[in-house]
Amino acid sequence: MNKLSTLLLFLLFSHFSSGQKADVTWDTYIKNLPIYNSSNLDSLPHWSQKLRSSGNQRAIAFAERVDGFYFDYLGEKSKSLESFLTFAKAVQALNSPNDELIAISDLAYVYLTTNRHSEAKKVILSFLSKSPIDELEQKSLAVIYNNLGQCYRQENKIDSALISYNKSLDIKNALGDSTGIANVKINLTSLYIQQGNYQQALIFSKENIAYFTDKIQSDLWYNVVNKAGALNGLGRKSEAKTELLNALKLANQLNSKSLIQQSHEQLAAIYNELGEYQEAYKEIILSNQLKSEILNEQTSNRIAELQEAYNAEEREKENQLLSARLQSQKNRQLALLIGIIAFASLAAIVGFSYHKNKKKNSLIQAQNKKLTQLNAEKNHLLSVVSHDLSSPFSAIKLWVQNLSKNDKGSLQEVEEMVSKTADFGLNAIRALLTFDKQEAHEVHLENTDLAKLTASLIKRFEPLAKAKGINLKAQIEQDREHILTDKKMLFRALENLLSNAIKYSEDKTEVWYRTYEKDGYVHFEIRDEGKGISEVRQKYLFEKYSTAGNQPTGGEQSHGLGLYIVKRIAEELGAKLMVQSEEGKGSCFTFSLKAD
Repeated sequence: MNKLSTLLLFLLFSHFSSGQKADVTWDTYIKNLPIYNSSNLDSLPHWSQKLRSSGNQRAIAFAERVDGFYFDYLGEKSKSLESFLTFAKAVQALNSPNDELIAISDLAYVYLTTNRHSEAKKVILSFLSKSPIDELEQKSLAVIYNNLGQCYRQENKIDSALISYNKSLDIKNALGDSTGIANVKINLTSLYIQQGNYQQALIFSKENIAYFTDKIQSDLWYNVVNKAGALNGLGRKSEAKTELLNALKLANQLNSKSLIQQSHEQLAAIYNELGEYQEAYKEIILSNQLKSEILNEQTSNRIAELQEAYNAEEREKENQLLSARLQSQKNRQLALLIGIIAFASLAAIVGFSYHKNKKKNSLIQAQNKKLTQLNAEKNHLLSVVSHDLSSPFSAIKLWVQNLSKNDKGSLQEVEEMVSKTADFGLNAIRALLTFDKQEAHEVHLENTDLAKLTASLIKRFEPLAKAKGINLKAQIEQDREHILTDKKMLFRALENLLSNAIKYSEDKTEVWYRTYEKDGYVHFEIRDEGKGISEVRQKYLFEKYSTAGNQPTGGEQSHGLGLYIVKRIAEELGAKLMVQSEEGKGSCFTFSLKAD
């Protein structure tokens, strides 16, 4: 053996010759892993495997953390959360508070990026209540306080958010962590703007812009937008507009559709305040187009997930078929061999083989049934998404068409209704994409103002009615002002009924929306002068994809889901749903809720 080989062998042996030195080596390896850089995505599985094969318990635990970042960069949040939870349990068992602090920070990050702020707050406060704060690694502790500030801000607890942000800032100042200081100041600046402390917000935003220039472009965008908000609050609107135009340039450089959309939305608001209504109108259109594209991408991603699940089931079915074929072939060979020995044994083996293959065929049939159900679920999701998007986007289109370019009051009203309608559509689709059909909807009961509900519905459908020359009338006959129910679900049910009434009514007819109280119920009645529905068709009216044999009178789309959705909501709210209709004389739908 030559001297160089001997030297390398000696160094390798001495590096891992004792448990203590090996532990130190793995601690150093963990510390130096560049896992925060998404450009190292392909390397993460290799690093994870190396940690798992180390034999070192801390290294094995951190392998789960590496997996968590890997899945996060891939956009697989559920798998990322699962890995981070496993990491948290592992380091808790090792009784390592600083490693547990890192794990809590990772969990909070996933919860915050998936809008689960209450869960993030819960894990942070639970950890802080039982941990020796002074003994914890300060840089990670600062991150935890910053995350806690975001949780409080989501709950609109401004003072608590300020306290948490300032704790984080104090730690980062003590550490001399320039990047960390700038990051916390982004959140503080936004909070100061919300408070109306525009002067301090302007100071922080200027400091941050100076720091982030030529560094992290996305952080620079947030600071430029914050600066615009501070300037606008100080009445310096022209300067604010200039900063927002700079923010739009940055967003385009980053090629971030979300940041571009937010830039256009902010510009629409500032143009409106400056009285530049045509520019505001253009920005609203661009913002809404991007919102629609982002929503379509989210929907496509969800459909892709369903398709992947379908493909996985199909692969499993193929495996079962192959297994059945191989087993059948083995059984035939075995039967032939035994048949040479004795006919009686052959008969027994053949009988056993038949029974086993029968069970496998049953399993294959069950798999085919599951595949059919999964494919139906995917098609149902597509249909429901299409249905729930058509109504709000049709309303948005009509509000924009009615826009008065020279009337500031009209522009403000249109902007408000477009924003509300878009938000309603987005929330409805998000609810659909995250809803598990095996579970019931969670009903959120609240005192619902009946007058406000009626006003919202009428305002929502006036443009659609006017477009067809339909006279939309509202009659409020009950004395009761409030009812305890789920306001959003009730609104959605009545929205579907009103939408159908307008959709299936001829031009220049009338549609009535009436509320009254009778026999312990509050009744919501929607009546039209449409074509009506025959008694035979009424039996299938509330089934999925049923269109009652009629076609919309204005060329609108109909997926046969509206009344099915209304029926589901009625079941969940404990409401009664009735229909009275006669061909050629219109229809009357009544949605009745218990008054108490």
